[in-house]
Amino acid sequence: MDEDRLQDAVDRVEIRAVLENYADIVSRRAWAELTDVMLADVVLDLDLRGQTMTCNGPGEIGAFIAERIEMFEFFQFVILNTRTHLRSGGDPDRAATRMYMSELRQTFDGHWSQVYGVYHDRLRRVDGRWMLPIAPITHSRATTCPPRCSTSPTSSHSTRCREGKLAVG
Repeated sequence: MDEDRLQDAVDRVEIRAVLENYADIVSRRAWAELTDVMLADVVLDLDLRGQTMTCNGPGEIGAFIAERIEMFEFFQFVILNTRTHLRSGGDPDRAATRMYMSELRQTFDGHWSQVYGVYHDRLRRVDGRWMLPIAPITHSRATTCPPRCSTSPTSSHSTRCREGKLAVG
């Protein structure tokens, strides 16, 4: 019993490290490092509000994300909270996670926006290492910017946003 609890703790720490590494890779735009956290045959199925898209492998996934964030001079992927379910489907080498996240972003012309969302990922332990993901990932997002907001000269926080509307996906 104690060994099982210890293994659960180790698994949770290692899985959290995979998620943290992913956030760091995306924030630094270090796309080649996605192979450190993703399996080579990973498939990402996306629902982009009225359009679907599939990316195969870490290279295509990195290219997709890079294209989406190239307009931002500053981009930070922030993990807010995670929930991990070990032994997904009864398999000790599979896990499911729910990661609540935020993106802090600034365009080259100074427009700030913040996005919140949740990732639902499946991980698999391969050769003793947890890797991300093995099944389609569901991402949902909502911006926090009110319509046509702008920065007030007296405000200490920039509230200018690029989206100009609340978007939920």
